[in-house]
Amino acid sequence: MLTLLFAVSASSARELNLEDRVAAQRAIERVYWNHRLWPSDNEGSKPPLSTVMPDSASRAKVEDSLRKASLLDSYWHQAPRGEQLQQELDRMVRSSKSREILRELFAALHDDPFLVAECLARPALVEREVELLYPNDPRIHGAQRGALVARLAIVKDLGSFERLAGHREHRSRRGQGHTHHKSLLRSRPQQ
Repeated sequence: MLTLLFAVSASSARELNLEDRVAAQRAIERVYWNHRLWPSDNEGSKPPLSTVMPDSASRAKVEDSLRKASLLDSYWHQAPRGEQLQQELDRMVRSSKSREILRELFAALHDDPFLVAECLARPALVEREVELLYPNDPRIHGAQRGALVARLAIVKDLGSFERLAGHREHRSRRGQGHTHHKSLLRSRPQQ
């Protein structure tokens, strides 16, 4: 059974700079690339990872994750802490579809619990938390949601929906003739 305990006290915690994180991300990507199947009907051989994912893409992925982590902390005040990272690692071990690949990911990060927590668990946890919080945040979507609810409150049937959304004749060309059909236009909030 795979286990990895993330027990880092304040004294043993260390900082990872951007280059450390990019190197770890690159190691993670190599494991995934090594397990990616290459179609047998493809005339060429499987190219090296650097051909399909340059270092700049790994760097961008790390920078995006760090921005989201910062947003999670500064905007929602929910920065992942040690216990949450341990829970994420436990979830990864418990629900992994391929323990072999997970084992290789840990090995690619030198079986270093801190590196695994920071570069494998934290990005996954941050991504999931942002995806949960963002669409439901009334500070971001409240005005749009309120306007939509108010407009939809008057809809009683398809006719009132069509009047609300508007409709128009739409022409599409097929061969020499024209085909006419009605299409509903969706109201789009102004940005």
